[in-house]
Formats: sequence, structure tokens, C-alpha cells
Amino acid sequence: MNEQHGSLMKTSLPRLLHLIYTQNDPTAMLEITRAPVIKRFFFKDGVPVAATSNVLGEVLGRLLLAEGVITQKDYESSLELVLKEKKRHGEVLIAEGLITAVELDAFLALQLQKRVWKLFSWNEGEYSYTTEATVPSNAPSHHLNTPRLILDGISLGHYPLVWLKKDLSVFLDKKLISSAPAGRYTLADFGLTIQETRFFNSFDGNKSLEEVLAMSDLLSHRALALAITFIIARLIRVEGVQTAAPKPVQKPKPQPTKETGTITPDARVNAEILFMKAKTAVISNNFKEAHELLTEIFALNPQEAEYRAYMGWTLFNMAASGPSVADKAEKLIKEALETNNELGEAWFFLGAVLLKNNRFDEAIKAFSAALAKDPWMLRATASLKCAEIEKAEVTKNTPAEQIAVNEYIEFFGLSNDPFSSAATENIVSLSVEQKLRFDQMLTCFNDKPGPILLQGRDGIGKTTLILELLRRLSGKKLQAAILLKPPLKEIDFIKAVNAELARSAGAQGAKIFTRGDKDAVNTAGAGADTTAIKTEIEKLGVLLEQITLKEASALLIIDHAHQMTTPCLKLLTNISKLKGLRLLYAGDSGFALKLKDHAFRELDHALTSRFSLQKAFSKNETKAYIMKRLVSVTQASCPVGKELSFTDDAVTAVCQKSYGIPGLINKLCSQMLAKAAEKKIFVIDKDLV
Repeated sequence: MNEQHGSLMKTSLPRLLHLIYTQNDPTAMLEITRAPVIKRFFFKDGVPVAATSNVLGEVLGRLLLAEGVITQKDYESSLELVLKEKKRHGEVLIAEGLITAVELDAFLALQLQKRVWKLFSWNEGEYSYTTEATVPSNAPSHHLNTPRLILDGISLGHYPLVWLKKDLSVFLDKKLISSAPAGRYTLADFGLTIQETRFFNSFDGNKSLEEVLAMSDLLSHRALALAITFIIARLIRVEGVQTAAPKPVQKPKPQPTKETGTITPDARVNAEILFMKAKTAVISNNFKEAHELLTEIFALNPQEAEYRAYMGWTLFNMAASGPSVADKAEKLIKEALETNNELGEAWFFLGAVLLKNNRFDEAIKAFSAALAKDPWMLRATASLKCAEIEKAEVTKNTPAEQIAVNEYIEFFGLSNDPFSSAATENIVSLSVEQKLRFDQMLTCFNDKPGPILLQGRDGIGKTTLILELLRRLSGKKLQAAILLKPPLKEIDFIKAVNAELARSAGAQGAKIFTRGDKDAVNTAGAGADTTAIKTEIEKLGVLLEQITLKEASALLIIDHAHQMTTPCLKLLTNISKLKGLRLLYAGDSGFALKLKDHAFRELDHALTSRFSLQKAFSKNETKAYIMKRLVSVTQASCPVGKELSFTDDAVTAVCQKSYGIPGLINKLCSQMLAKAAEKKIFVIDKDLV
């Protein structure tokens, strides 16, 4: 295996790691290219010991920042010392007392592990393997364990579930037999528990893979991961058939890959220091400062995709940006994704741009892509729901109503409807009571693991509060499934839960051939398609197992919970027992009354917190609410010298006629803007109300 070349489409990285491990070359390098991304992995005796990458987000400092080991300020100051003292970043971090030498070695190993696992999900890209390689001098002394690296990477979901099941599907009806580890492999290398060793030994040549999986007491996803790992390592095989190791695809030797540009190391470090400052400016909504910093950054390192995405986002958010600037912003973000489509934030930026332009289907796809790249980005989940709400609202409007909305948007020079039902993050304006409930819910969510109930009349702002809660929780190890309106049938309900959770996990649906959670299956709701419900509960069990293996949890949010039917509530009682699933309900007082029924006492007793939204907006809160929404959609195309505004008397009238209920404020203001556009007036007064 001196020189091997091929495609990840035909040979996945777990199988390549197995080949290299069994080959056991003294030194080697595996280069993987998916232009313009280039990753190189260095091996000693068939084991990965170091890696390099031209992806900025994979550098050591970013890892330590993400792990909470150093602060952003620490990161910036340490990079400045790297420039000044011409030392490696790790050396500077040790000298500054931010980490120890032992910790540095451990984090270098973790960085290598993450770089390897990230490529488990690649099915595009070319690889080149050579034994003519020099291992970098800063390789960690703590080497990885290849058998565990393969097994844990698959178990933790880095290898897509749909691929895993496709790989195993050809073996389902085959009788497999375990064999004594040959060559380099030993069972001890895999760190198996007693139950997992028993699982390995259950492949005795008398049972099919499907039968072994059905008999296993392991978590179903862990059992699947063990099975495919044993097959890759050739520790289990079809009875009577000797399997040969797969061979990489042979190709003519490619030309050495050259990285584009001549950016110096100092320029890269300087650009990264400035970028940290630019990110701080973006978080503070100081887009003018961010734009100035990003302009400097582009002069230093114009090739980095992440910088390009942030430049697009900054341009999009700058005040008085017209359609041409918005188009440029979208172009920059798309260019960034063409360079590196792994950037979850860039996908989120693109979704927000598309949503602002009312391109709902494209926005939903972009937000879904953001979640596939970063399942903890709950702000993307919230924005995705806003896109669905706005799309549903446009669809629900009568032709005459939608024409009226389009006309006042055009007349007042607005980017879109300021009074749509969706509370996108740039227009959220909370009342005093909403802020209080929000803080209480956030504290409760962090301190109490049990279900939460939020009550309030229709239109009072429950959905807004839920979406804002998700934004605040963004980045925590939490994946969310949100049902804006629960389906009426059990099968539709559980399918909707799975679809939402799979989207937030970046997973894809596939046929389940394991039993999943036995207790939940045995108590599936009666009176429906029991087999289909069992299958869907099994899917939910698999999804929760994957999330649990990542030391995370799942959150199921049910809005309009009072609309749930009795059969769906019974099904909810069953799935609420699944491990790793948290619940949040939002509904009117009717839901709390339903839970008092004897049949649902388990759900009622499980509630750890109950919150109620009762107070309507005051006049000042109504004014702040209206102005926040108007400011968010005003464009440079607004007629010169004309500014849409509400008089104080008009605000008072709106507050009175809507009873201060946000949902009714939206409807009334939308009607007023339509009438104002018809009369060609820009000042909304009491008479118009």
C-alpha cells in the first residue's frame, strides 16, 4: 500500500482507517481533498498521530474556546504573543498559565480526534495515501486508539445513521459468526463492556444479524455501531465465507495538491485576532465597526470562508442597506458556503437573508442545513419556525388580504410585513410580564429537568417566548423538536415529533430493524395503526440514543397543546418516559384542565413548573412593540422625506382596541397600514385607527 488513491464515495474514512491500521506502515500520510478544503493525517505504525487542515475553525485556539478552556480575550491576547514572540500557540498558552503541558497534549489529541470524526460523514472527496511522509514535530505523545476511534465515531453519530443502516442491510438475513481477532486487533482494544462482549459472542453462526440485534439488551444505535465496526475489522463474517479486506480504488498518481494564495503565517494570525474583535462587534450589533474590521481582515486573508460569511452578514445588517447591498450580502455568504459548506453559522446567515426576502422554502432549507452542521444552534431552530409561521400566514391569507399586504409593503418601502405573526429575533419586544416569565423559565430550565407548562390566552405571546427561550439556549448541548400545532392522529403526531427531532439532529429517516425502547413499544396507543406507531417510537428511541451518546438531551416543545386529542395525550404519556427527552408545553387553560383527567395524571404530576401569561401590553409596551417592528423592516427605498409613524393617540387607540394583546395588535396594525397606503398617508393617527 505504498501509493493508493481513491474516492471517499467508494471507500469511507472508517474503512480507510482500518486499512491503514492493518497495513501498519512505520510512517504515512493520508491527504483528503474536497476543494478547496485540504486535510492531511499523519500516521505512525498505522495509528493517526497528527493532522493539518486549512479550515480555520479547526485550529487549537478555536477548540479551546469552544470547550470553555480559554476566553475570547485569552485567545486574542495569546495570538498577539504568538506574533510577537514567534512561538507556537500551544507554547504561548502554557507560558501564560492558561493550560499545562499535559493539558496541551490532551487537547492536541482531542483536536486530532475531532478532525478525524468530522470526515466520517464525507461521501465526497479524493484521498491519497503515501508512506513517504514526515510526521509533524508537535504531534501529541498521547496516540489515539484506532479500534476505539472507529467504534466511538460511529456510535456518536458522526457516521450518518442512514449509511450505517444501508451498510448493515445486506447482512440482516445472513448468519454471522465471530472469529478470534487476527492481526493487530484485540477485543481489549475496543474497550467493550461485559454486555458488549456478550453481544460479540452472540454471533455464533446460528443466528442472523437481525436476530442478534433483536436479542441484544444494548442501546440499539450502540448495537448497530458495534456490528458495523466488527464487520469492518473482519471480526465477524458470514458463516462459511472468508471476507477479503476491501482495496482502495487505484488511480493514476495525482499531482500534489497546492494550497492557493501566498498568505503568510503572521497575516493569518493578525486576521484571526481582528476577526475575534469583529465577532464581538457583531454580537453587540455594532455592524459598522464589524465592517471596518472585516475590511482589514480581507486585506490580510481574503480566502477564509468564515470571514467572507461574516462580511456578508455584516453588510446585510448595516443600517439603511438597500436591495443591492442585500444582494451582495447574499452573494458573499453563498461564496463562503461554496468554499466550505460545513459552516453552520454561514447557513444560518443565508437562511436569515432569504427569510427577510420572503423566500420561505429556501430559508427553511438553509436553516435545516445549519442544524445539520451544528445541532446545538437552537437559534436556527427558532428561525426555521419563524419561516414556517410566515409561510403559513401568507398561504392562509385570502388573495385580497395578501394583495393589501403587498401593496403597503411596496408603498412604504418596507422589506417585508412588519406585523406578521412570526417573532424573528430582530423584532422581539417583550412586556414586563413576558421578561419576568422568560427569566423564570430560563432559570427553571437550567435548574429543573422536568416538564414545563406555559399558559395564556391565544395571541398573548407564548410562541414568542418559546422561540426567544430557544435562542437563549443556543449553543447548549440540546436538540429541539417543535410542534407549532400538534397533529390530531397518534401516527401523525409521533411522525411529526420524529421529523422535527431528526431535522435538528441532521439525521435522515431510515427503516428501523431493531426493537428500540421495549417499554414504549409495548404501551403504544390503542385504536390506531399500532405497528406504524411502534415503528415510529423505535425511530424516536434511536434518535434519543444518538443524542444521549453525545452527552446531550432532546427537548420536545408542543405549542397549542390544548388542541391535543385524547389518543395523542395517551401516546405522549408513553413517550414522555423515554430517557433523554425533556418536555415544554404551551397552551391555554384548557390544557391544564385536560391534565386533571385521571387518564393523564402522570403528565400532570410530572410537571415541575407552571407559568402563566396574563397581563396585556401597556400603552408604552404597545408603542415599543410597534416601533421595534417598524424599524426592523424600513429600507433605503422608502420615499425621501416620508417616514411611517404612529401618533401617541393612535398608539393609545391601538392598545385599547386590541386589549394590549400582541396577536391582535398585529392584525389591527396590518389593517391600518393597508388603509394608510390606500389613502397615501404616512402618519397613522387616531382617526385612522
